[in-house]
Amino acid sequence: MSLQDYREKNRYLVSEYPEVTASDFYQSIFPFDTMERKYDPFRRFSNPIFTYRTAEYSEKEQKKVAFFHNEVVYSDHFEESLALTQKNDLALCSCCSYSGRRKLAKNAFRCHGFIIDLDGVGLRQLQNFFGWVEQLEKIPRPTYVVNSGNGVHIYYIFENPVPLYPNVTQHLQNLKHGLTDWVWNKETSTYPIKERQHQGIYQAFRMVGSCTKLAHNYKSPERYLVRAFRTGPPVTIEYLNRFVSEEFKCPENPDYSSWEWADGEHYTLAECQLRYPDWYQRRIIDKEPPNQWHCNRALYDWWYRQIQNLDNVKDGNRYHCISMLYVYAQKCMLAKELVDADAMNLLDMYNGLTVRDGNEFKAQDIKDASKFYSSKFARMTKKEIERRTGIRMPDGAKRNGRTQSEHVKLMNFVRDEINGNKNWRDGNGRPKGSSQQRIIVQEWRVKHPDGRKADCIRETGISKPTVYRWWDAKDNEKGAATMVDKDYIEREYRQAILEFKTAKTEEERWEFRKTMARLEQIAMQEYGFDYSDQLHKLVDDIE
Repeated sequence: MSLQDYREKNRYLVSEYPEVTASDFYQSIFPFDTMERKYDPFRRFSNPIFTYRTAEYSEKEQKKVAFFHNEVVYSDHFEESLALTQKNDLALCSCCSYSGRRKLAKNAFRCHGFIIDLDGVGLRQLQNFFGWVEQLEKIPRPTYVVNSGNGVHIYYIFENPVPLYPNVTQHLQNLKHGLTDWVWNKETSTYPIKERQHQGIYQAFRMVGSCTKLAHNYKSPERYLVRAFRTGPPVTIEYLNRFVSEEFKCPENPDYSSWEWADGEHYTLAECQLRYPDWYQRRIIDKEPPNQWHCNRALYDWWYRQIQNLDNVKDGNRYHCISMLYVYAQKCMLAKELVDADAMNLLDMYNGLTVRDGNEFKAQDIKDASKFYSSKFARMTKKEIERRTGIRMPDGAKRNGRTQSEHVKLMNFVRDEINGNKNWRDGNGRPKGSSQQRIIVQEWRVKHPDGRKADCIRETGISKPTVYRWWDAKDNEKGAATMVDKDYIEREYRQAILEFKTAKTEEERWEFRKTMARLEQIAMQEYGFDYSDQLHKLVDDIE
């Protein structure tokens, strides 16, 4: 986009919507009553963080290099922080407020809104955007539209800031992903759909009142500033949900201020210390990294081939492709030196994909991406990697486009046809009463006539449900045992489900999975397959 496009967008926005100053703009996003006052120990809230770039002399490099600084913004020093930040050639701010001085995702305290970066926007595309908003009503009305130079930034400011509890973050990421797909289309951007960029909720953008990229090419940079225009009221999660498909919708909560919005149950650190002492010792006291699966090296090699394919890589996703290379290296437990070398081999090719001026791909970008070589990213999901890079990930199971439930129905039908619609379970499995655990429990009781069930569980290593099942078993002609009460099975099964959902490690989850499987097996042997299937449905009921 040219300087003429920038001016035409400004003229159009000025004629249609009121312009707001940088001070009013950021005060509406971050009200003073939600911020701390400097040196006030009795007022503890979260604060926005302004980031700006300066050129400073480096003793190591023996030349001037770029340094980024974070300015924590306090309510009683707001104007000073804004003036300090705006005067630099690059000033950035996100829609999140943070607890602490470091601008880290783990320190993010509240999300005050979404910022969608819409690139390749001229006057015609801007008019199309507002046509979709006002006439067609197919795009949610934004609170602000900011003319950032080559494109525009679309701001959706929340009526009530959303606390960033665990798991709530992913819901917000998904909602923003769906909104970006809807806002960035062939009518609102000159860029192809395949070059659409999806940023997370923490992404910072050029601040209102600071210089645009166009300012670096002209003698009077103060004439080419980022300008903001008020285009609508604050929004709610419920309102934004109307414009996205079901898979991207966000759970709704009237005040977004409780654990109800997050998935599963949650415990305080003190409760975790009592419930999971081994985990507490390992992760909190000893500061050990979390456990993770060790993937095959072939997974890393596959991703490296994907990001060498020019059909997958473009100007807008090069950084994410490299950062996910470090994630896969962590998943496969590969040496960082190996990944550094592989990433540097892509530098020239990636730089050759540059489309926008000033967006060259440099060695510093690879260095920045290397921060993803960390155990905390080892559990990043395929869905999240696909969201960040835009590269389609293969399905984990080959179902030819069918859902899991549809696929299971089809496979069951094929199985029944092969078996002549007879009960394929007849004659299969271990004969009733021949359990080795039963023999072990009964032998232990003979040796310990006064022993307790808890002692048997501890000494034999057999699970609690199995010991209880065979504790009072008596032999008869067919070797059958007394049946286990249904109430007991269901009570133990519910407990195993709850323990599984609150487990902190894969090892703990696996143990509870095995307990659930053993209980289902007991239910099947004692009461038949229908009751076993009924027991398994408790998982959905508890969810």
